[in-house]
Amino acid sequence: MRAIKKTVLIAGATGYLGRHLISAYHAAGYRVVALARRPEALIGLDKHIDEVVYGEATKPETLGGVMKNVNLVVSALGITSQKDSLSFAQVDYQANRNLLDAALESGVAQFLYVHVKNAEQMPGVEMAAAKARFAAELDAADIHSTIVAPSGFFSDLVEVLDMARKGRVHLFGDGKALISPIDGHDLAAACVAASEEGTPRIEVGGPQTLSLNDIAEWRLPQSARRLASPICPSRRFAPCLMQPNGSASVRRSARLISSRQPRSSTCRRLRTVRASSRCSLQARLALTQHNKHHALDPGK
Repeated sequence: MRAIKKTVLIAGATGYLGRHLISAYHAAGYRVVALARRPEALIGLDKHIDEVVYGEATKPETLGGVMKNVNLVVSALGITSQKDSLSFAQVDYQANRNLLDAALESGVAQFLYVHVKNAEQMPGVEMAAAKARFAAELDAADIHSTIVAPSGFFSDLVEVLDMARKGRVHLFGDGKALISPIDGHDLAAACVAASEEGTPRIEVGGPQTLSLNDIAEWRLPQSARRLASPICPSRRFAPCLMQPNGSASVRRSARLISSRQPRSSTCRRLRTVRASSRCSLQARLALTQHNKHHALDPGK
């Protein structure tokens, strides 16, 4: 007898991570429903999407009925660039809260949220505070929840690279804060594994731990110079609202850890998932920037 596919609704589907999530859940055998306020931004992913539903998470009245027969909601929703007049409180918190309310009303069994590592320790940062507020409410809600907290994205580093190309990089603090950036493809695979395992919370990152100074001063290899000129920019530092916990805390995110569950088969599976992250930072940044400038519409 043929097994019935589980249905996943992906919010933030037109964004960088959302597009990877669509492909990852399709490859894992799910029926994929993409929530979008601009469906045209999903051109090119048609073969991986079973249904596109219109909805604006910031407007709860548009979410009625969009989660009918959905088993899992995955939200990568959040502000990645200030193109609209919306605030972090309106998107990173309230829009996700609207999705959660709609999921609860529709009887959805599971909700996975893509958070950010250590957000709870940064109450003075508006984006982190908004994300942490929603994560706490999701954790307390009457729904099976999974929270995935990455250390950072390779795609986020393109902004640093763009500043470096202009000869000056603005950094928080003294530039010694450490991150373990992960590629969107690998993070999406981690989300699939975590949702299938039912892991309550994981922190995940790529295999390299780097300081912001390392990233700002990195020289691209000869093969990538057609995409970004090699430079050693000057740096300006802004006051840091919070000092990092130290290298030991950040280095753990280069592996998969769970704060509520012993290391399990999820950890073993994700060691193989991260194989594609093991290329150099230079090559990954060059490829990310190339894709950024050639994408049809990276979405929000």
